[in-house]
Amino acid sequence: MRRGVIRLGDQIKDVWFKDITSRIPPVSSASYIVYTDGSKYYAKNGDSGMIEYSDTDISSLLQNVINTLYSRYGGGKIFIKRGMYYPTKTVNIPDGIKLIIEGEGNNTVFRWTTEFTPINDFLSHIPSSPSWTSEIILRNFKVDRSGSGNNKGSIGIWYAKLAVFQNIEFIDDYRNTAGESGLGGYNNLIVVAERNKVFNKNYGISLGGYLVVLRDNYVRNTAGEGIIAAGINRNLPIPPDEPPYIINVIENNLCVDCGRTDEAIFVDIGTDNPTQNGLGIIRNNVIVSKDYQINSAVGGVRISDLIVENNLIIGNIKNVIGLYAPNGGMAVFRNNRIYTTSETFLHAWTTINTLVFEDNIVNITLTSNSRAFNVGAVNKVVVRNNKMNINYNVNAGVDAVLWLDNNDGMYVEGNEISVSFPSGYGAGALVIGDPPLFARGNRFTLTSGSIWYAFQIGARSGRTNVYIVSDNIINSIIKLFLYYVHTTSTLYSIIRNNIFLNTSPILDTYFVSGASATHYIDADPDIIISSASGLTIYRLRRNGGVATIPSGSTRVTVSHGLAKTPTKFQITPLGQPAGKLWVENITSTSFDIVTDTAPASNLNVSWYAEV
Repeated sequence: MRRGVIRLGDQIKDVWFKDITSRIPPVSSASYIVYTDGSKYYAKNGDSGMIEYSDTDISSLLQNVINTLYSRYGGGKIFIKRGMYYPTKTVNIPDGIKLIIEGEGNNTVFRWTTEFTPINDFLSHIPSSPSWTSEIILRNFKVDRSGSGNNKGSIGIWYAKLAVFQNIEFIDDYRNTAGESGLGGYNNLIVVAERNKVFNKNYGISLGGYLVVLRDNYVRNTAGEGIIAAGINRNLPIPPDEPPYIINVIENNLCVDCGRTDEAIFVDIGTDNPTQNGLGIIRNNVIVSKDYQINSAVGGVRISDLIVENNLIIGNIKNVIGLYAPNGGMAVFRNNRIYTTSETFLHAWTTINTLVFEDNIVNITLTSNSRAFNVGAVNKVVVRNNKMNINYNVNAGVDAVLWLDNNDGMYVEGNEISVSFPSGYGAGALVIGDPPLFARGNRFTLTSGSIWYAFQIGARSGRTNVYIVSDNIINSIIKLFLYYVHTTSTLYSIIRNNIFLNTSPILDTYFVSGASATHYIDADPDIIISSASGLTIYRLRRNGGVATIPSGSTRVTVSHGLAKTPTKFQITPLGQPAGKLWVENITSTSFDIVTDTAPASNLNVSWYAEV
């Protein structure tokens, strides 16, 4: 299943859009060649070799060249030779153009420190009545805005059929209030940004579209967002023939100290937009906090399906994983490696169908009195095959390490989870949630501090209150279960083959006022069920105990406590009987142990019955 989901995303991407990068033209002859002698700029026709434009203002020269290409041919290519270029204003790219602007890598430098008005962009494509037919490729040049202070400056392509950013290096001054991106633009059809470098921006790369591919980029030291795939903003114009699905992919990027006040790598549609019908994939990225704390490392906002896999997250991350305000769909976090000091780990309080957290390695130190997992309102939660070392360094308690409440199904399987608290502090429960619960094959270890219950579960009318806890190793957690019974409930529990180390396998029940419960249980004999007023207990499969035939009597009636009439019995006298022993009068509630010779003193008989 794991590989199938990955292939599905790739297949949708390849079938719908084919190979996008094959459509991006390679380096070739230019329609115009732009160069400078240090004091003036020139544009030479690539075919005739004649200089057609010269100007002391590179912005004016580029605007004239672009307008000429558009009016004559519908577009073309501008090759900008090595040199230093000083823009003075925005260069507007017309709607419907097919345009390539290409430099000679870091040898072609655009240098400006002012803020252009009314648009902050140097190269800008924001048509007022877009046709979504423009194809714009920007590549192989450098932008140097060091010393710009709080003045804004960006490159923005909006409402294009195809927008490509390749091998652009963008350097600016760090600021946390501007909100503009180094490379930005929204509501495009197809966007590709690859092998770019962005330093010291408020937002690094923030691009939106129906297909967004952001890969092999390096972003460092951003205040707000680092690398963001922004889907479609429905408060902005959208194409009349809108694609039916959104795919946003962020892969193979390095993000260092980005998202210092907001997000490092996210698929973020925006909280003011309806949930997008689409897939977000965040994979094979490295997120590192080196010199500064990152606010949020990875996650999604308003995307219906999200896959976060094979990422490495290291350092001081305030909030590691966030999932906000989707509606329906699935979120999968798998094969990630996370080594952080954080205030919170995973926050997903939202309405989605399924949340899967599997095959991750997590070594986290929590610096606040917070739940490691804070998950709610999810139909199905799967926590599977993870290796997690969770250390609290705060002198406080927490209600639960893994809070999976208000869900409709929990699957906690195959995990190795170790938790530590400072001496004298701890948690009420390792896992808090709602039924059904399937906890199988886990190893839970408390290394210091205290955790009172392995599981704290809320049983309610109208739910399938089923609990299967089997083949786990539970070490140093005080008790097994606490049931919170909220109404008149029926509980079904299967508790088998668990190993308890320094732990009492006790099931407690707490009743909210006026509540009652019928509990059907199939459990190992060493499970201790604490008595609680209002709790009626039936064993599903087997039960046993010790009955006493009084001296001078030949029988004792035993309430077997099974849900059905038993068919198998085993009775063993715990002393020398005076005669033969057998069972009779078997009913759905009881049976008799009978002897043909009354004992001279009370005779204890061990009994075992099975359905």
